Amino acid sequence: MRTPKLSLGSVHMKWRRQGDYTEDACVSTKHKLPEVNVDASPLVMSLNCPPYAILGESFTYAITICNQTQLLQEAKFALADAQSFVLSGSHSNTVSVLPKSEHVFSYKLVPLTCGQQQLPKITLTSVRYSAEFQPSTIASSVFVFPSAPQANSTAK
Repeated sequence: MRTPKLSLGSVHMKWRRQGDYTEDACVSTKHKLPEVNVDASPLVMSLNCPPYAILGESFTYAITICNQTQLLQEAKFALADAQSFVLSGSHSNTVSVLPKSEHVFSYKLVPLTCGQQQLPKITLTSVRYSAEFQPSTIASSVFVFPSAPQANSTAK
């Protein structure tokens, strides 16, 4: 896994001794801050679902786990039940993701309620790093229409 260096820049300080109020008594000092190693995330999870859904009609909710390391990674995932959806598929499991590859879980969800709805909450835990990932609430919601939206074209 590549660890790029991040330059933090420099600090420019202008100072003078206490009690010395002459203009030429100011000293200017510039210090370069050290570079920092930035580690890429070993596992990246992305969620894919349509921007909206129709009440009672199934849609696909896909979860992709990408292994960015040269090592085999085990990941535990758990998908919680959501009152606003009926879903098919395994709710929890442990998967092995090959080096530099990805694993995709696909679920069929059927919305039971209209409006902005939270998708079933997913929790992903890296077995090797004991790190847990949970997506933001905005990234894991979908708007459910009561029926398919139709564009009104009023040509006069």
